[in-house]
Amino acid sequence: MNKSFLVFFCFTLLIYSCKETPTPLAPLPIPDPTVKLGQTEIDIQEIHSQSAGSFNFKKKGPGLIKYEATSNKNWLIIDNPNGILKLVSDTVRFHVKMPSEELIEGENAAIITVKNSINGKESSDIIFNVKGTFKPTILQSNTTLIELGTIKSFSKSKIILSKTGLEDLEYLASTDQPWLKINKTQNSKITLDSLEIDIDTEKISAGNFEGFISILPKVLGQVGKTIMVKITGNYDDTISGEIQGHTLSKDETWAGMINLNGSIVIPKSRKLTIKPGTIINIKNTLPLSTITCDGKLFSNGDINNIIEMKSSDPLGTNSDWNGLISNGEIELSYSTIKNAKNALSFEFFTTSSSSIPPKIHHVLFDKNFIGIFDYKTTANSSISNVTFRDTELFSIKFYSSKNTTLESCEFLNDVCYIDLDISSNNGIYNIKNSNFTQKKFSHQSHMEVISGFQFNTINTENCYGLNTINGIWTGGNILSNNSDLSTPNLNIGCGFINKYPANGRKKYVK
Repeated sequence: MNKSFLVFFCFTLLIYSCKETPTPLAPLPIPDPTVKLGQTEIDIQEIHSQSAGSFNFKKKGPGLIKYEATSNKNWLIIDNPNGILKLVSDTVRFHVKMPSEELIEGENAAIITVKNSINGKESSDIIFNVKGTFKPTILQSNTTLIELGTIKSFSKSKIILSKTGLEDLEYLASTDQPWLKINKTQNSKITLDSLEIDIDTEKISAGNFEGFISILPKVLGQVGKTIMVKITGNYDDTISGEIQGHTLSKDETWAGMINLNGSIVIPKSRKLTIKPGTIINIKNTLPLSTITCDGKLFSNGDINNIIEMKSSDPLGTNSDWNGLISNGEIELSYSTIKNAKNALSFEFFTTSSSSIPPKIHHVLFDKNFIGIFDYKTTANSSISNVTFRDTELFSIKFYSSKNTTLESCEFLNDVCYIDLDISSNNGIYNIKNSNFTQKKFSHQSHMEVISGFQFNTINTENCYGLNTINGIWTGGNILSNNSDLSTPNLNIGCGFINKYPANGRKKYVK
C-alpha cells in the first residue's frame, strides 16, 4: 500500500473522529383543544311547563373535555348536566319546571354555568343565559258580588269564569247555604266557563238573604287563590190570588186579596204569616174549609190595615167555613173572623202542643156560630179588646184554662145562647172593663158555669150590663162582682168595628 495514501487516510479519520455527534430534533408540542359556544343566550319567549331548549358547544382540536352544567334558578332544569366531549360538538338540553316560587310575572332570566376541564386541567367557566316572559295562570271571575234585589220565586244568575296564562286549570266550586244552588261543582282544562246559580225558594226564609260561592282553582297540582262571590237579595215570599188547599211544606206569607179554595194545614215545623190588610175570601165547600195551626199562625194587622177572613159569599151564613183550629202558637190582632162555624177553636189543644199562650187582642168575631171554642192554655193568659157580634151559640167557651183575664171586650150578641161558657174546673177568670148587651130571651145568659164543673173563681170588675142570674154558683164556684157600671165603658172592643157597619154597633141595654 502506498505510504502517503495511508497517512492521508489516517489523518482524515482522525479529523472526523474529533467532531461532535449531532443531536436528533424533538417533536413539536400538541396544543390543548378549545371550546366555543354556538350562542351565549336564548329567549324562550313565554315561560310555561312545556318550555324547553338547548345550546351547543364545539370542540376544536384533539383532546378530552369534561363538563358539568348547573342552573341558578330552580325553574330551569338541565336534562344532561354532565358529559364528556369527545367528538366535535355536544348539546346541553334544558326544560322549565313548574310551579316555581322563583318565577315572577314579567321578565325572568336564568344563568347556566358550565364548569369544564380540558385534558384533566380545570378551565374557565362557560356562561349561557336563558330568558323569557312569565304570565301566571289565574282563574278570573266577571264579578265578586251579585245583588238580586227582591225575588218572589226561583231566581237564576250566572258567573262567568275565564283563564289567563297557558297552563291547564281546574276548579272546585261550593256554596255555604242549602238554598244556594250551582249547576256544577268542578271543571277541568277550562279557558272560558260559567256557573249557573239558582236560589231555591223552597229552602229559604223570607227577608234579606246572603250567601257565598267559593271557587277554588288548581294549576299543576297547586291550589290558587279562592274566588269568593257574594250573593245578596231579599226574598218576598208573599202569596196572593188563588190558593188551593194544601199542607205547608215551608213557611208562607199571605198578602193582598186571596181566594182560598180548600183547607190549610200548618205543620209543627212551619209558620204562616198573614200580612196587614190581607183579605181572605174562603169558598164555601164540602167538607168545610179549615185553617189548622199545628205550628205557628201570625195574623197581625194594624188599625189602618185590618186582616179579614170571611166567606166568599157576601151573604154568607155563620157556618160557611170551619174557622181556625189552634194546636200550636197563634197570634191574632187587628183581624176579623166572619162566617165561621167555630171562628177560633182550641178543641184539640194539648199540653204538648205549645207552652206559649195565645195572643188575642183587637179582634172582631162577626157572624159566627161560635166565637172562641174550648179555650185552653197551660199558662196564664189574657184576651183583650175583642168584639163579639151576632154570635149564635157561645162567644167564648172556656175549657181547662187555669188563669185567664178578659179585658176591654164587648159582647154585641142579643141572641147568643151564652156569651161566657165556663166548662172548666179550678179555673180563675177575671172579667174587666167589658160591656154586655141585653138578651132577647130569658134562657140566654151572659156568663154561666156549666153544671158539673166545680171550684172556679170568677172576678168581675167595672163591667156594664153583665147579668149573672142564670149562672151556676154551686159546686164551689165563686162569683166576685165589683163595681157594676151604670154607663158603658168607652174605647173598648176591637177598635175598628165602624169599618164594618153592616149591623152597626148595637145599643147597650141593661
